[in-house]
Amino acid sequence: MKYFLISLYSLIIFYGNAAYAQTLNPDKSDGLLSSPPSIKEICALPTPAIIEIHTKDKVPVQSKEVYIDAQITIRGETLSDNSDASKNTFATRIRGRGNSTWSMEKKPYRLNLDEARPMLGLPAARNWALLANYADKTMLRNAIALCLGRVMGMEWTPGFRFAELYLNDEYQGLYQLTDHIETGEHRVNIGARKESSVPGDIGFLMEIDTRLDETQWFLGNIFGTPYTIKGNLSPEEAVEAAAFINRMELGFIKKKNAYSSDIQNHPNFINYKDYIELESFVNFYLINEFMKNVDAFRVASTFVYRPWEEKLRFGPLWDFDIAAGNADYYDMEDPHGWWTREISVYVQHALSDPEFNDRIKDRWNVLYARIPELFDFIDSAATGLDEAQKRNFEKWPILDRFVWPNPEIHYTYDKEVAHLKNWLQKRALWIHSELSFNTTQ
Repeated sequence: MKYFLISLYSLIIFYGNAAYAQTLNPDKSDGLLSSPPSIKEICALPTPAIIEIHTKDKVPVQSKEVYIDAQITIRGETLSDNSDASKNTFATRIRGRGNSTWSMEKKPYRLNLDEARPMLGLPAARNWALLANYADKTMLRNAIALCLGRVMGMEWTPGFRFAELYLNDEYQGLYQLTDHIETGEHRVNIGARKESSVPGDIGFLMEIDTRLDETQWFLGNIFGTPYTIKGNLSPEEAVEAAAFINRMELGFIKKKNAYSSDIQNHPNFINYKDYIELESFVNFYLINEFMKNVDAFRVASTFVYRPWEEKLRFGPLWDFDIAAGNADYYDMEDPHGWWTREISVYVQHALSDPEFNDRIKDRWNVLYARIPELFDFIDSAATGLDEAQKRNFEKWPILDRFVWPNPEIHYTYDKEVAHLKNWLQKRALWIHSELSFNTTQ
């Protein structure tokens, strides 16, 4: 029996890889079809830039709560770039950020510019994050997840660029500059209240977050899901937003056969799809499931937002540095096995809906067909980071030692990247075999 299972899994891998090749070569005999942009094109990354930050009086950044006045300079690929630095120097404030990541040696930071500006080709804004990616020795897991958000057509996914950081003239290593998650025209665009808006039309941005560390928060009435409200809502608007979430949660509670047409046409029937934009929910679920993100729906970093008068969206994606086999608890290092659908009450209840299951398979096939391109992107990104990662690991010599919560040590950057690709390939093949052979989900 053991050898039969091994042979069966080998066949799955063989035909899975064959399926990759088939899906990447559509019939173009009519001359009308054209290939979509490749993932490398969609998520093209320039060579890491240089960011220099000088705090006032060289005060060290030691707090997540207190901002320090500073000057920031954005340069090209090297510090010897002869471009006029004065044109790329402006005022900012800087403080620490993150939760478990703030306790690590290489610190992540939050920037608050004096005025909105574009950064390294990303749209203008005042608030930015500098991710350290200390626990992720490839420094690519966040980039991969955010790239997949774009590939899968999510409404908004944080933009990002890599840059080497100098703080008060001391080299800090390779960082990932990224959009801060907040509402705004070029961020999470929820629009604004319209004259025709009535109670119940409220727009908002929230995070499912067990820390409850925002001023406004509540627990969902049905599942006790912890929601923190991002941005400022009036007390009345906060009540409206909580009421919307409670109605949405109520829509997940179904009896057997609740999705039959007779029941759905009943005037008192509440359907979660009346409150959730289904494709955003499916895409968000699949990317988190594929990456086996330990925090998704469980601790924090699960965002939802609702544009005024519209349905709830799941997203944007955030916080994947210990995803994709990079945590040593809850069997996260194993590329097999469901995770997100086991931990999320929303996904568990939605799985009783045939339409949700159909959309999972449809969207998974889109993602699965592009896995080879994803590996090309990873190779390209790793090559682009090659010189910078060497300097980073000279500053932080951790490739040969344990950093929480790494399950394994691979000793070189190239082997870390190879392990990540191998894990993702096994994960993709396992999910594909489950969705292909298990018609009842």
